[in-house]
Amino acid sequence: MRKLILIAVTLLIPLVIVADDYVLGPPIRVDFGGPDALPGSAPGPAAYVPGPALRADFGGPDALPGSAPGPAAYVPGPALRADFGGPDVLPPFISGYDYDGNCPKKNSRLVVVGERFGSSQGSRRLVMTGGGSSLILPVQSWSDTTVTLTLPDDPRISAGAGVVYFIGIQDESGRWLANVDRRFVVCQ
Repeated sequence: MRKLILIAVTLLIPLVIVADDYVLGPPIRVDFGGPDALPGSAPGPAAYVPGPALRADFGGPDALPGSAPGPAAYVPGPALRADFGGPDVLPPFISGYDYDGNCPKKNSRLVVVGERFGSSQGSRRLVMTGGGSSLILPVQSWSDTTVTLTLPDDPRISAGAGVVYFIGIQDESGRWLANVDRRFVVCQ
């Protein structure tokens, strides 16, 4: 029986893998540009690959169909990410909103709550979308976990009509940087 012992260093953590009856294949290379980039590769500082949690299944009561009996192991994780380009490891994430009453009203305070927004706004913008229109929102304060604004009295906002709105963060070119899936309606 052939055995392969592979020793690799990933993020400064040694990893040893022992496998029986291995099959060697071509190496896999992911290129992120930079001084050691492959010739002809496109420049790019980072790659973000959203995905489910990592799962190693060894059988057990919650085993995958057709798997062999044994204990199960589950490693939660929101996404796989390789980043060689800067301090921001994961994208901004909007978890919800904070406002007075049952729903926000025009000319009232609205706080976008989440994480990894950055300590200052910089060139990013907060955009409200819904009801067939989009609106760049005026920001009063910006921190890594909250963005505070006053919801404007704008005719593109339908109050009391049951229109569903979303708020997201965009860069200066209009590319979405954060999830746009937390919804709300505006009250009269």
